[in-house]
Amino acid sequence: MLYLDYAATAPVRLKALEVLKEKFTSDFANPSSAHKLGTKVKKEIEQIRMGFIKSLNAFNYHFIFTSSATESNNMIIKGLDYAPGDKVLISFGDHPSVLAPAKTLEKQGVEIVSITRYDDGSVDEKKLIDSLNGQVKLIVLTHVNNLSGNYIDIVALAKKIKEKAPTVFIHVDAVQGFGKYPLDLSGGEVDSITVSAHKIGGPKGISGLYILKDKEINPLLDGGGQEFGLRSGTLAGPLMFSFYEAYKEISLDQTKHLDFVKSLYDKVKLALEDNIPGIIFPFLSGGPYILTMVIPGIPSDVLVRHLEMADIFVASSSACSSKVKGFNPTFEALGIEEKYHKNVIRVSFSELVKFSEIDFFIETILEILNDLNFLKKK
Repeated sequence: MLYLDYAATAPVRLKALEVLKEKFTSDFANPSSAHKLGTKVKKEIEQIRMGFIKSLNAFNYHFIFTSSATESNNMIIKGLDYAPGDKVLISFGDHPSVLAPAKTLEKQGVEIVSITRYDDGSVDEKKLIDSLNGQVKLIVLTHVNNLSGNYIDIVALAKKIKEKAPTVFIHVDAVQGFGKYPLDLSGGEVDSITVSAHKIGGPKGISGLYILKDKEINPLLDGGGQEFGLRSGTLAGPLMFSFYEAYKEISLDQTKHLDFVKSLYDKVKLALEDNIPGIIFPFLSGGPYILTMVIPGIPSDVLVRHLEMADIFVASSSACSSKVKGFNPTFEALGIEEKYHKNVIRVSFSELVKFSEIDFFIETILEILNDLNFLKKK
C-alpha cells in the first residue's frame, strides 16, 4: 500500500501506538480523582502540557486539550463576545471547521468578510491589513491550507496586523503545519492556535488549543471546569500521552524533514509536468507537504479509483468536504476555475514516504493515464 493522503490523516506512529496501549492499561484513572492513581495521571498530563508549551516558547499561553481541531476552532470563533457591527475576517478557502461556525455567527448578525487572495491562493497581506478597522473583532488565519498547501508565516503577519489593530483577536488554524514547520510564540502576537494529533501520526479524538492566558472566551462545554474552566470533560489521558509522543517524533529534525519532503514534492511535480499534457499546478507558493494538481479532461474520481485499484491512495478534495460534487466553493475561493473542479487531485506527503514509493506512484499514474488514452493526446 502507498498512502499519499497525509493531509487527511496520518497512520498512528508506532511509538505513539505503544504509548496508547500502555497508558490504557497503566494510567486509566480519572485525572480529577483525589486518590493516588488519579493524581499520578494528572501530574503526567501537566508534564506533557508543559512539553507542548515549551516546544513553541508559548509560556504566556494555556495549552488546552480538546477532542478535535473542529472543536478548537469552534471554541474560539463562537466563544468571543460579539457586539452589533462586529466583523470577522476569514478566507472562504479555509477548512469547513472555520467556515461553518462563521456561518453561524453570520446568522446572529456578525458580518463575515472574506480575506482577499491572489490567483495562486496566497493571502493578499496588504489588502488584509488595509481592511482593518475598529469593527474587526476576529481574524482567522490558516497556517498551511489543507487544499492548496499555501504557507503563511503567521507570526510575521500577526505582527503587522497588531501594529495596525492591536486589539483584534488573531486565531490560527495550524492543523496542517503543527510539528512540520518551526514556530515560536514567545512574542504573543497570535492569540490562539488550533493543533491536531491525527494529522501528525497521533490518535484521533484528541487535539489542542493554545490560547493566551489573558484572553477570555465563553466555553462551549460547561461541566466540571477542567482545562482552566474553558473545556469541561474528563481528560483522556492515554490519548494525550500518545499525541505528545507523536508530536515529539515529528517535530524532531523539522528542517531535515522539510528538505526531504521538498525533494519528494519536486520529483513528483517535475515528472508529471514533463509527461502529462496540460497539467496545471495552481498553487506554487506553498510548502512541500501538499501538491495539488489539475489534469484537464480526466475526472478526478476516475483517476482516484484507478490509483486505488493499484493500492495507491490520494485525494480529490479535503476529506472534510469530500461529499461536495461538481462545483466546489472552496476551490472557487482558492482561485480554481469552475471548469476544473472535477479534475483536481491532491497528493500529500510525509517524511515517512520513500523515494522508491514516489517512483512507483509516478510510474503508476502515467500507466493509468496511458491506458485511458490520455497521454496519446500529447
